[in-house]
Amino acid sequence: MVWPVRRREIPRDDIVRVRLLDKHALRREVGRAMRVGAGGLWGGFGWLWTQKRGVVRLYVSRTDGFVWIERRSDRPWLITPERPETFVRALSSPAAP
Repeated sequence: MVWPVRRREIPRDDIVRVRLLDKHALRREVGRAMRVGAGGLWGGFGWLWTQKRGVVRLYVSRTDGFVWIERRSDRPWLITPERPETFVRALSSPAAP
């Protein structure tokens, strides 16, 4: 994950599941939510406190193409990659040796 002034990485073996969500599926997944962090017209990052899933890491730049990353050892992430379908397909395929 590359953001204007920071970079975050998730080890591939820590990713349990990756899926594409629209805004309705996201609402079903998390319930009500409140962002704790920075946000504005061009997106937001920080933590998302959610009614159903607790705290989620948030890195979004738009209101569609949400990707939910379920992690083995840490909180889930909610991101909006540039090409969400390609991103999900790449991470859903078996890891290369």
